[in-house]
Amino acid sequence: MDKKLNGDSETLKEFIRNFNHSDLTVRSYMLLMGWIIRASLPRKSVCPPLLENLAGSLTLWGMCAGLCYAMFDSFEDFQDYIFNYRVTEKKYEDQYKERIGLIRDNGIEFFTNQLYAKENDIRSVAGDYAMGLRCA
Repeated sequence: MDKKLNGDSETLKEFIRNFNHSDLTVRSYMLLMGWIIRASLPRKSVCPPLLENLAGSLTLWGMCAGLCYAMFDSFEDFQDYIFNYRVTEKKYEDQYKERIGLIRDNGIEFFTNQLYAKENDIRSVAGDYAMGLRCA
C-alpha cells in the first residue's frame, strides 16, 4: 500500500504541527509516530515544518532530519531539497546551514539510526504483546 494521507486534513495538519510542539516529550513522541507512518505522510506537508525545527530547535533536530529524509527516494533528492530550502526565520539561517553541513559531512545514517532503533523497540514490544495475547 503506497497511499499518502490527505495533506489538507485538519487532523493531519494538527499531527504535523505537533512536530514542533513546545513540550520536548510531546515533540519526541510525535516525531517518532511520524517515523512509524512515514510512508503515508505527504512530503509537501511534512518537510517544511521539519526543516524549520531543524533550523531553530535546540534538540531533536537530528530526528527531524531523519524523518524529512524518509520523504525522499534518494539522499541526493533530499540533499537538493534541504540545500534549496529557505528557513522562514532569518535568525536561524546560519544554524540551519551549519546543521545541513553536518548532515552532508556525517551522512544521513547518523541521524536515522536512532529512529530505526526506536522503531525496532516499538516493534519488539508490540510483538511481545501480540505473542502474549496468542498464548493466553
